[in-house]
Amino acid sequence: MCGLVTYDLFEIMEEFSDFKNLYNEEEIEALKEVHELIREDVFLDIVYGAKSKMHHQDWLKAVVLSGSFIFHQKHLRAMVIEKAGLDFRPTQEGGQEKDNKISE
Repeated sequence: MCGLVTYDLFEIMEEFSDFKNLYNEEEIEALKEVHELIREDVFLDIVYGAKSKMHHQDWLKAVVLSGSFIFHQKHLRAMVIEKAGLDFRPTQEGGQEKDNKISE
């Protein structure tokens, strides 16, 4: 999911629209390298805390209440970019993400 909301998305948008990828190849590699960090040091710590095991219902509740950022593309994208040590580069002026729609 980390790739889908960052470098994979950027590649698809560049191929099918007038979007220009704002990250160079070295920065894209940095984005790719943070997946395990986010999974191990962020998501699992948030959901499990100090527990090593959790019942299914408790896990679902923890994901919904604490780990739901993985279901929100803007939150996950911001986390991946931050953990990669990069600056967020909005696709339009004003600091807001532009809704780039792929034209048919």
